[in-house]
Amino acid sequence: MGKLLTPAAIAIEPAAAQLTTKITTRKQICKLIAAIIASILLSISAILLLALVRGCNTISSRVADLPKHTPPVYNNTIPTYKAGDVFTIVADTQRTSFFECAIFREVNDDATVKILHQISKARNSSFTVISGDLVYDGSDPEHWRWFDHNIDLANLQSTTLLPVLGNHEYWGDDQKALDNLRQRFPLPSTFYSKVWGSCGLIMLDANIQKNELWADQLAFFDSTLNEFDSNSDIKSIIIFTHQPPYTNSALLPSDKLVRESFVPKFCNSLKGVAFVSAHAHGYERFLGCKEKKRAFVVSAGGGGPRPGLDEIDDDDGSDGMIDEYNGFGADDDKRPFNYLEISILGGEDDGGGVRIRVVGVDGEVLESFNASP
Repeated sequence: MGKLLTPAAIAIEPAAAQLTTKITTRKQICKLIAAIIASILLSISAILLLALVRGCNTISSRVADLPKHTPPVYNNTIPTYKAGDVFTIVADTQRTSFFECAIFREVNDDATVKILHQISKARNSSFTVISGDLVYDGSDPEHWRWFDHNIDLANLQSTTLLPVLGNHEYWGDDQKALDNLRQRFPLPSTFYSKVWGSCGLIMLDANIQKNELWADQLAFFDSTLNEFDSNSDIKSIIIFTHQPPYTNSALLPSDKLVRESFVPKFCNSLKGVAFVSAHAHGYERFLGCKEKKRAFVVSAGGGGPRPGLDEIDDDDGSDGMIDEYNGFGADDDKRPFNYLEISILGGEDDGGGVRIRVVGVDGEVLESFNASP
């Protein structure tokens, strides 16, 4: 005859079962957490091993032998235009990070130095616009030391340098990053304008989209564009942002807010000739603004690791635009390192426009075209 259970025992049995289930569940959770931690540690170990095999190095090791220095203050005054003068544009000179190197992204330190040397040799060059991602980590003084070192190696330290802020200029702590930038480039704002001969330049900061300064920038853009359009001495207008309104990059999307906020007004302007951006490491050229066929140039060939290219997404606001440049570098899916040379077309009575030469790492001309209103 089976053992009779008292009501108390009957009540305890389900509770004991629940307790056992809870203990089992907790053990399973602990095992899962331990497995996740082990997986993370294994991944970190694998990355470090790959980095060791590839010879990756940190920024600290790169600047360890550089002499201590006071951050230089770069000139931001544009020289008076003379007939035959040009200015140059380069972008994405940041070095590949230790982690990027470990996961087999390109390391192009030598290409950056060569591109900067080519810029320093450009005939009749008045100044250089660096359209974003000057450094990898804007908040880290060592990355800025590396930038200063490269500028010095290329003998560009006395050249007028005008920055357009990229996402890496805001890397880490924003305030520290901006302090590092402003030590070298004492500009009143992260968005500003310049005039060079008959050409008006508008430098915009596409990184402050969630910042209260965004509305101020939109107002600045409207007023400056109108001012340049109404100024009879201005024949051509070039817009700069780091993030591109259009790109075929396989890694980065085009920037919707840049496209919506600035492109329509650029297209409607009387004198807009080119919209120059960067960010998507490589080189691309689109013709936009419908029948006006104005140039949208992505020049981000200063040495940052290059992704491949993809088909532009018609659902991404591209209006079916096609990349007009079809050249590639040594790697079939990567565009060549590059910078731009800009010269003013015609004389004072000319209808406006600029000549854009795209120059490669060895000084070769990759393509050349006119951009007109």
